[in-house]
Amino acid sequence: MGPNARLVRPQVLVEHVSTTQVFRKFHRIMAPKIVDREQRHREILTAAFELFVEKGYHKTTLGEIARSVGIGQGTLYYYFPTKDEIFWGVYNLMMSHVEEGFRHRLEAVNDPIERLEEFFKLLFLNFPEVGVFETPQEESEGGMQWDQMVGFSHVLMEFWLQAERSGKQEQFYERIGQHQRSIVQDVQTMFSVMDIAEPEGLDHELMAHLLLALHNGLSIQLRMGVMPKDTTILKRILNLFLRRIRPECSATSTNSTNQAQEA
Repeated sequence: MGPNARLVRPQVLVEHVSTTQVFRKFHRIMAPKIVDREQRHREILTAAFELFVEKGYHKTTLGEIARSVGIGQGTLYYYFPTKDEIFWGVYNLMMSHVEEGFRHRLEAVNDPIERLEEFFKLLFLNFPEVGVFETPQEESEGGMQWDQMVGFSHVLMEFWLQAERSGKQEQFYERIGQHQRSIVQDVQTMFSVMDIAEPEGLDHELMAHLLLALHNGLSIQLRMGVMPKDTTILKRILNLFLRRIRPECSATSTNSTNQAQEA
C-alpha cells in the first residue's frame, strides 16, 4: 500500500429502526399469550371436577390437574394457591349448576300450585347421592347430570373426613353453612312470592328451615338404609306437605269449601 493510499472503510447499510418499533417487536416475542382469566379458571375447575370424581380428592394431584388443562403447575398456583381452594371452587361450581337447573324447572311452571308441587318433588323425590330420583336425568342449564352429582357427593364426604382429621372442620362447616343459609333464604323468598299460607305458629322462615333439615335428614336415612332406597315413603312425605302447605289463594278456597260443607 503506497504512502498516498487512503484507508477506505466498508460501507455498512443500517436500516433505521425507531425505539418504538424495537419495543413492539420485543413485546411480541416475549409477551405471554393473553388468556381469558375467567375461561381458564373454569377450565381448571372442570378438569379438577372430573379428576376428583374419577380418582377421589386425596389421590388427585395438582400436577395432574395442571396437565389436564395444559398448563404448568406454577400457572395453576396463580389461579388457586392450594388444593383446598380448588375443591371449594369445584363445590361452588357444582352448586351453581344444581341451583340453576332447579330454578329452570320451577320457572317453567306458571301455576303457583303446580310450581309448589314441582318444588316438593325436587326436594323430596331426588337424592342422586344414593341413587334415588324421579326427575328425568336431563342435563341442567350448566351441564350437571345426576351421575356427576353422585360422584361428587362421594368427594364431598371424603373432603369432610379430611377436614376433620386435619383440624379444618370449622372452615368446612362455615363454607357449607353459607350455602345452606342461602338455600333457606331462597326458599323463604319463594314462599313469600308465591303467597304461601302460614299456618299458626309456622312462618315462612321456620318452614324453610324445617324443609331443609328434613331433606338433609332423609338423605342420611337413605344412606344408612333406615329407609328403603326408593320413593315409596318419600311420596307419602311429599303428599303430606302438599296437603298442608298451599298458596294463600288455594288455602282460602279450601277453607271456604270446608266451611260450606260443614254448614
